[in-house]
Amino acid sequence: MLCVATEYERAFDRYLEEDFVFSRDLGEGHGVPDSNDWKNVKRLGGFLQHFYELTLRVSGTKYITSNTFSDSISCVDTVLQQCRLSDDNDLKKMVELMTSKFNKYWGDVKKFNLMIFVASLFDPRTKLAYLKVTLRGMYGIELGDKVSQLCEEALVDIFNDYKRIHSDNHTTKSSTSSSKPVNVGTSSTSKTFNLFGSVDDTFKALRERNMAEVKRQKIEAGVTEDSNWIGI
Repeated sequence: MLCVATEYERAFDRYLEEDFVFSRDLGEGHGVPDSNDWKNVKRLGGFLQHFYELTLRVSGTKYITSNTFSDSISCVDTVLQQCRLSDDNDLKKMVELMTSKFNKYWGDVKKFNLMIFVASLFDPRTKLAYLKVTLRGMYGIELGDKVSQLCEEALVDIFNDYKRIHSDNHTTKSSTSSSKPVNVGTSSTSKTFNLFGSVDDTFKALRERNMAEVKRQKIEAGVTEDSNWIGI
């Protein structure tokens, strides 16, 4: 709605010049929007466009979305982090409120659904090393590594359950398995982001940054293309 309103900026100016009633009615409220107001509208509209497009992306019903949730959450976190560094006080105030809401659902690792991140590992483009980089960007090194480890353990448990279910010996009791039950409920390379561009641009920049970090870690570890590295 904000983006549509900006298309009528000149119409507002013309009404101000030609329609006395228009000026009088708006004067009873916050007044007629001036150039600074329109700048704020454009800025906030571009910022909120990210969340509108992300909502459409994860709400799709004609394509698989479970593998994209972690990237979507990381994208929101990245946009909020960048906006907290903005010089725009109005934007920073709004971001502070949005960050508190974001942290309510994704800030406590004991509350969010771990399977949101595990599901991303079933996407061939995302492996453990990439997920680890993503989680570090969201939660820091220590907590990010902890969540990454929980995801890896959950993935192993899922595999063991799958193997047990599809094995020839269906009478084997689950208690003989060495895996633990999955608890899904309790569980730097810089890149410039265009905060007011399309969400696809932000996704691309985020993935490029994370992939660059994965490659850097591989080089530091002396990993070659022929090495059997779980994160490749």
